Amino acid sequence: MRAALIFLVVLCLLAASASAEVKGVQISPKLINQNPDPVEPGDDVELRFRIDNNISGTIDTVEVELLPKYPFIFSEPAIKNIGSLDASQKGADAVVVKYKVSVDKDADEGAYPIYLRYRVGKGSWVRQSFEVNVEAAEAILGIESVESGGFSAGNTAGVMLLVRNFGKSLVKEVRVSVNLNSIPFSPAGTSNEKVISGILPGELAKAEFQLVADADADSGYYKTDVVLKYLDDSGNSYVKNSTIGLLVYDKPEFTLALKETKVSTSGSNGEVVLSISNTGPSDIRFVNVELIETGDYKVLSSPRVYVGNLEADDLETVEFDIRTAKTRPKDVNLRVRFTYKDALNMETVKEEVVGLRLYSKSDAKRFGLVSSQQNMLFVFVKLGIQIVVAAFVIFMLIDCWKNKLPRYKKVLWMAVVVTGIGAVLYYFLARRKK
Repeated sequence: MRAALIFLVVLCLLAASASAEVKGVQISPKLINQNPDPVEPGDDVELRFRIDNNISGTIDTVEVELLPKYPFIFSEPAIKNIGSLDASQKGADAVVVKYKVSVDKDADEGAYPIYLRYRVGKGSWVRQSFEVNVEAAEAILGIESVESGGFSAGNTAGVMLLVRNFGKSLVKEVRVSVNLNSIPFSPAGTSNEKVISGILPGELAKAEFQLVADADADSGYYKTDVVLKYLDDSGNSYVKNSTIGLLVYDKPEFTLALKETKVSTSGSNGEVVLSISNTGPSDIRFVNVELIETGDYKVLSSPRVYVGNLEADDLETVEFDIRTAKTRPKDVNLRVRFTYKDALNMETVKEEVVGLRLYSKSDAKRFGLVSSQQNMLFVFVKLGIQIVVAAFVIFMLIDCWKNKLPRYKKVLWMAVVVTGIGAVLYYFLARRKK
């Protein structure tokens, strides 16, 4: 009797326990993953919930629903029927429910609550709260392009920096500064720093500077740093360095002149010396000079001369041997071709002309333009003639003195002989009568 009573009590306790399990169904939703984590404002995120059955019996007709709440936006049905859960179906065997939601693009950073509720059959809904991390990616600010009209030494020009916000959140208190410590530039009328209040995601902002290149700045590209300092929407500060190039360019300038010539008449050979002066502020590199033949002259020497580099205010000379054509006196244009490279290694070919005046031979002698060799020959010939004439006159005077002519005739002939012409008359007339 007593044993039967104990058995009945145990059965009642088991039945009560079973009834309690059924009435207090233990389902445990858990947010096991968000992808990406954190999610950026304006992006989509996948939420994965694991539904555990914590009881030893089967659960039929389980529904779950994700409840809408700012800043999350649903693009698919919020209620999902996951069917039945087997006894103790949990952990690796649990049912996983996935939701894809969007985050409002204007959402601030932070952990936002999102609510999932569930029910068994037609029972009451049970709500549970989870957190989703929303965080903007690192604020990315960069220089998209540099616009400048270019500089020449000593002149002022504008430099426009186009700064883009490559991130997905607002950046503010943007400070743009150009480092001028190691390059030949100075601010002109403004400082080397500009402040921009804010730049929206994807937007561009302009930072314009007026700079002046030093008067002695060489032509070329000058690299320098641009420092960007700014805050993101949460107040985090950033510093970013970028490198830009500023161009200083002065076009090469030179003058060509005839420095010296030994050619002054047509049909003659001689040397012409040309001078090349760098009159600009920039260097001229790898200079080649070529004298081009024309119908007025031929080039007897090598027509090409390599000069090398010409620094600012430098002068070099080149020499050519030519023969002028047999023409009437006139001005002849010497055609000179220059090939050189500038400071940016750009090659340039230019042609210039230099005037060469040709005179008649008589004018050339009168102006003292004949060559020294011609002058010396003329002097030697003239001196030789004078010596011969003088010797002939002296010989005739001696001969006259020894002549047996009467004294008065001898004196007269000697006076005539001294004139030079008289020596010839004496030789042919009086000398025969000795």
